[in-house]
Amino acid sequence: MTKDTCVFCDSSVTALDKLGPADKFDCSLCGAYNFPYHSQGDQALQEKIKNNRHLLAGYLLETKPGRKEGGQDITSDTVASILRDPLIPRRTMQKLEKLLLYCYDKTNRIGEGHEDTTIPPSAAYAKNGNEVRTLLTSMRELEWVQYAWNSWFCLTVKGFDHAETLLMSNPDSTKVFVAMQFSEDLLAAHEKAIIPACEACGFQAFTIKEKDPNDGITDEIIVSIKQSKFVIVDFTYNNCGAYFEAGYAQGQGLQVIRCCKAEWFDGSKKETRPHFDVQHYNFIIWKDHADLQKRLKDRIRVTIPGAKLEDAPG
Repeated sequence: MTKDTCVFCDSSVTALDKLGPADKFDCSLCGAYNFPYHSQGDQALQEKIKNNRHLLAGYLLETKPGRKEGGQDITSDTVASILRDPLIPRRTMQKLEKLLLYCYDKTNRIGEGHEDTTIPPSAAYAKNGNEVRTLLTSMRELEWVQYAWNSWFCLTVKGFDHAETLLMSNPDSTKVFVAMQFSEDLLAAHEKAIIPACEACGFQAFTIKEKDPNDGITDEIIVSIKQSKFVIVDFTYNNCGAYFEAGYAQGQGLQVIRCCKAEWFDGSKKETRPHFDVQHYNFIIWKDHADLQKRLKDRIRVTIPGAKLEDAPG
C-alpha cells in the first residue's frame, strides 16, 4: 500500500493493492472508492472530475456512512448520476445548512469549540478553506455560530435548534419508506414499479421487510419513517399497518403518497375499499406495473422537492 493525495479533496489517501479489476483508494474523508480499469483512460471523465471535484468530494463525505462495503465505483455514469443527485446543493443557503449539520454532528455539547481551519471544504461542498470561512461568517450573521476568539467558534442555541429542525424534516434524505401488505402481487409491484419509479426521481425505496429488524418491528418502522424524505403507502387489501404508517408519517409532517389497486379501490363491496376517512385523499389508483410506475413518477415530481424531473438517458 502507498500513501497519496485524494483526487477529490486533497486529503491523505491510501492506495490499496490491485487485487481486482480496479484501482482502489481509501480517503480519510471521502471513504473508499474505485476506478475500474475501463474508466482509467477516460479523458472526459477526468475533465468532469476536475471541474466538479468539490461537489463530488462533498457527496462522498456526506454519503460515506451509508455506503456499501467495497466503496463507490467512479465511472462516467456514476459521476453523472452523483451530479444529478438531490443531495448536491444548488443554492448558497443549502451549503450553509450542510456546513451547520456537519458542525452539529461533530459537537458533543453546547459550548464545544471548533477551529475553522480544521473544517474540510467538502463539509460545505466548498472549493477551498476561504469559501468555508466566508460561509461561517454568514452563519455568524444568521446567529447560528459565535466566535470565541481568533479562529475558534461554537454553535449557538439558535444553531442547535435549526440543525435539529433540519434533521427532523430530512430535507436531504433520499430514502423512501414503503408501507404495504407483503402479498406476492404487491411485492412484485414494489420491485417492478415502485423501486424504479423512485430511482428515476433520485430516491431509494425500501420496505421494512428488506431491513429484517432484530428488535421490535414497530420501533424499526418509526425510525425508518423518520429517516425518510417521504412515504409511499399502498392500501390494497385494507392492510391495517398501512393506516398506522400513513398516519404516523403525516403526523411527522412528511408527504404521504397513497396508492391502491383499481379493483380494490373501485370494488362494489364496501369492505374492499380503503376506509372513508382516507378516501378523500388524491390516490394513485393503478391497474398494472407500468401504470403504477408512470403515475408514481409524475406524482413524485410534482410534490417532492429535489426530485429529478427527467429520466436518466438510456
